Amino acid sequence: MTALYEMSDDRSMELPDELLRGTSDVHVHSGPWLKSCPGRLDPFQIAEQAKAAGMKSLVYYDHTMGISNGTSMLVSRQVPGIQIFGGIIMTSVLGGLNPRAVKTALHYGAGAKFVHFGAHCTHFMASHEGSYVDGKPVPFKDQYPKFAEQELSRSIRIPLDGSVPDALAEILGLIAERPDVHLNTGHLSVEEAFRLVDLAIDAGIRKIVVAHPCRGRMTTEQQKQLAAKP
Repeated sequence: MTALYEMSDDRSMELPDELLRGTSDVHVHSGPWLKSCPGRLDPFQIAEQAKAAGMKSLVYYDHTMGISNGTSMLVSRQVPGIQIFGGIIMTSVLGGLNPRAVKTALHYGAGAKFVHFGAHCTHFMASHEGSYVDGKPVPFKDQYPKFAEQELSRSIRIPLDGSVPDALAEILGLIAERPDVHLNTGHLSVEEAFRLVDLAIDAGIRKIVVAHPCRGRMTTEQQKQLAAKP
């Protein structure tokens, strides 16, 4: 079986199954999903397809309820032969920077293998995400006063200088206690990501993933600077 992708200039690119064998996908939006934004596959179907392709492992993300390691544990039991991992994305549903939620996730199901510092609920994303109105991009905060009032006030922010909030310090400590757990910077601003990486290193965390640096947010030089940190 070969996957075939049609390209815009009448060419095609074949992706043999051999390319997938033994690989790991470390960022899978597996669901379950909101009814308003349904996915094509459920977590079990995703695992079955990945296993059939000969993949080694998957890392599940849940951007709705935040914690995916319960789902990953159930899928692992029902779909043997492929490793499934999960973790926690700190969302406004879970109270933002919430040490109790992180501590619970670390002990829930198979245990969280990553702690992610927010996606669409970070202050950076909540300030910039929007939609097109009359052909022009308009942030949600400018379209909907209720969104600006409620979401911005509870969004996740990392202080760029000064003292570290107690909640953030406790979360960093929880991650540092577990060498097998990764810190994921999430959808923070570039400046916040740099600050969080420095704080994580100071806390003794050695497994750090900088999320989505190539979407025009970070220059190549900035990425090199982060990669060079001890």
